[in-house]
Amino acid sequence: MILQSLLFPDNNICSEEALYFHREEGFILVGGYFNLFYLEKYHKYCNIDKLTLELCVRGVKAIWVMHDLDLVQKVAVDFDKRRVSKEGDIFQRLSITLPYGEYDKGVFWFKAELMNTDDGWNINGGFEGIVGVTRDINIAVGICTFKREQYVLRNLRTMLDYFENKRDIIAHYHVFLVDNGRTLSDNVEFKELKDKAHRIGGESLLILIENRNNGGTGGFTRAMEEAIARKEEFGITNLMLLDDDAVFDPEIFLRLVSFLKVLKTEFEDITVGGAMWREDMPYMLYAFGEYHNKFSVYSPAHMLDLRKFDNCIRSELTEPDTTGGLYSGWWCCTYNMKIITKDNLPMPLFIHFDDILFCRQHSEYGIALIPGIGVWHQGFELRFPGVNHYYNTRNQLITSAVMDDVTVSEVIAWAIKQLTAPLLTLHYEEMKLAYKGIRDFLKGPEWLDRVDGEKLHCKLTEEYKNNVRMKHLGDVLDKESYEWLKTSKLCDEARKKASMAFWKERRRGKCFKKVVTLNGWFLPPYKKMGYYCNADSPWSLYRKGKVLLYEPESERGYIETRRFDQLIKCTGMVIKSAVLLRLKYCRVSNKYRIRAGIVD
Repeated sequence: MILQSLLFPDNNICSEEALYFHREEGFILVGGYFNLFYLEKYHKYCNIDKLTLELCVRGVKAIWVMHDLDLVQKVAVDFDKRRVSKEGDIFQRLSITLPYGEYDKGVFWFKAELMNTDDGWNINGGFEGIVGVTRDINIAVGICTFKREQYVLRNLRTMLDYFENKRDIIAHYHVFLVDNGRTLSDNVEFKELKDKAHRIGGESLLILIENRNNGGTGGFTRAMEEAIARKEEFGITNLMLLDDDAVFDPEIFLRLVSFLKVLKTEFEDITVGGAMWREDMPYMLYAFGEYHNKFSVYSPAHMLDLRKFDNCIRSELTEPDTTGGLYSGWWCCTYNMKIITKDNLPMPLFIHFDDILFCRQHSEYGIALIPGIGVWHQGFELRFPGVNHYYNTRNQLITSAVMDDVTVSEVIAWAIKQLTAPLLTLHYEEMKLAYKGIRDFLKGPEWLDRVDGEKLHCKLTEEYKNNVRMKHLGDVLDKESYEWLKTSKLCDEARKKASMAFWKERRRGKCFKKVVTLNGWFLPPYKKMGYYCNADSPWSLYRKGKVLLYEPESERGYIETRRFDQLIKCTGMVIKSAVLLRLKYCRVSNKYRIRAGIVD
């Protein structure tokens, strides 16, 4: 059975050549990230008796099979056995048995030695495994969307075009599209795609589920409920959660079902996590499994450049998880249906931290991270949190209350940071949202279960928009200032630089003087206006009395001034939050643990 097809650049998905192959004089090195076969993962999790490299080549005179940087074997193309395709191309099929049993670590890949030049070559095929017994796998794909037709229709087209030519794969999938906005049923293009899905895979291939806007959590929960309800009818064994706005190569559907089919019995309940690569820098690995503990998230392979072979064979990618505690975001994550039950649905967090909490609650089943299974997604750091700061604060408190052994003092210290950090950057509304998040957390799980999440979200969003009036930067700044900002801060190169700085240098500029003066709040302000996007260090606004707060991607922003009434409000929020958390945290956190089934 095919375990992994060879992939090459596709302008509609990813055109970054170095992720697929590299060029060397006289050779094509088919050893980019997406074409490496990671041995240690498959040896640990899967039953594979024999591994072969099945190729169809043109313009190639020899294949050099490699293990890491060492040559394993060289296979010459037999020109006497060449064939002619229907299109008239001369090609040769090769079946190369790989020494799978001799190597239990590292990666397999190959070099193609070209006949004359690097023009006119063509290579197709993949890695195939011979196995004794395979598991019966049927996967429900849960996608939640809210008025993002541009993205969801693009992804449905990609998916259905692939399934149309892969009838052996299509039989294993059922797509549950949860429409929180209830807008897709009247969309002409969606109707056409739905008809195509029914034509190539029957009515069970694509099922539209109209849902009220309960946020991403509610949408994915509805997908879980539908998978539970149709488990027997469709024989569903696994549920894959997939972001509606992510870009993916449909090869993930083949790699996922093949991996699940050959799982060893002891790993049949394992969760399969997906990588996230950056859409703006498609060669950059944003996350490949993450850890969350005591209010912090850590990604072992964060911002790794996958164009470099040495990075692709780092232990963070090659070795299976042995420490435990890893979770995978719901941008691409597949659970066994043993985990997805009526009594085991996510807590209604609306958005943010739902995947962290749910995945951490079920970490005992283990998680497998298979390179090549994942999605490209937009970065987060160039946008202000806005209303999300409410959810980040409230849901982070809930997650840590359920999963972490934190002291009240640690909770208070973290809560104070959530309140004061927006003050340093003059984001007064986010400061208020953090305070509301703390207060709502203290209302306990009873309030969380009965609150109308859609109404609450609409109220928070409306209040934020009324108080933070973002405009196009051309309408905020004079012409000269806007032109300067366009060339220095808004161009693609500057945005990529800012994104990298966010993860590597955002704490720069912090010093004793800035800390004790609250970043200059207790000193007279400078007259010159400051410029701040979310990727900048907050300490860069030292003594700034007037600041342009802007988002490079949308080119929108607004000017804010240092206002001492907001400093007084922040002080009051800090004191009230500290007192309330000191009095109530232990009791409330225990209620959340009971609600999550952690304690009786």
